[in-house]
Amino acid sequence: MSFNFEKPRKLSQQDIEAAARLTAAGFGREADEHNYADTQAHLESADYLQVVRMDKELVGFAAYRRLLWRTCS
Repeated sequence: MSFNFEKPRKLSQQDIEAAARLTAAGFGREADEHNYADTQAHLESADYLQVVRMDKELVGFAAYRRLLWRTCS
């Protein structure tokens, strides 16, 4: 299992489809075109993506506009 931060532009079409399926399952929604378009819009508007892959397959993700922590000085 790998855990990485990625830029949204690095996601493949397969990744977006997997993210849409995960979103539908997580929110109890239909995995329809509206869900896909909504997920794609959220991913494209994110500055950072936190992704979890198992055997190279996307199994979890989070999209951020900014990092949720700050470095200490």
